[in-house]
Amino acid sequence: GIRWIWGHAMPVADDQPGQLFRGVMLDITDRKELEQRLQQAATHDPLTGALNRAGIEPHLESSLAGAQRRSQPMSIVLLDIDYFKNVNDSFGHALGDSVLVQLVNTLKRRLRKADSLARWGGEEFLVLLPDTDPKGAFQLADALRQAVEQATFEHRQSLTISLGTATANAGDSLKSLVRRADDNLYAAKHAGRNQVMGLIEKPESMES
Repeated sequence: GIRWIWGHAMPVADDQPGQLFRGVMLDITDRKELEQRLQQAATHDPLTGALNRAGIEPHLESSLAGAQRRSQPMSIVLLDIDYFKNVNDSFGHALGDSVLVQLVNTLKRRLRKADSLARWGGEEFLVLLPDTDPKGAFQLADALRQAVEQATFEHRQSLTISLGTATANAGDSLKSLVRRADDNLYAAKHAGRNQVMGLIEKPESMES
């Protein structure tokens, strides 16, 4: 495997041909592996392996800034598991955790390589969709909804999700973009769950 070596040397005076250096070399592989584990723990959800909020926010900020600078579309999706409390109450939290892991794997299989998935909190997840307009965000969100609805989970019960989409406009901050997606998610739940809301949103032109 890969070994990490740290070295430091200084030239020393010597009357022999060439240049003599005197120093030290240390194997710091264990330290580097610890740093990587700490970085993973700081930016990823320990249960599902998805990014956590701290891990996704830098990507959201840079993607939003880039989209606004280049006048290109960028969208997000907020999704929440419908009636997930019933899963925990009926089958226990251990199986509920297993369902969350299965859900993340189901979502990842349907996302594109450029997309990023994060556990936003509890049973709520956020998907970053670069270069995606409102129609594209709605279509992908509905594909995620269908994938979850058709999947077989460990508790052998149907599982559905509600989703809200939002597409960045010229004046958006990350907070305002997420708030719109959250409003659309709430609307999807209020309308009966297991659906997507957000296509009717009409973002301002990036050029405005």
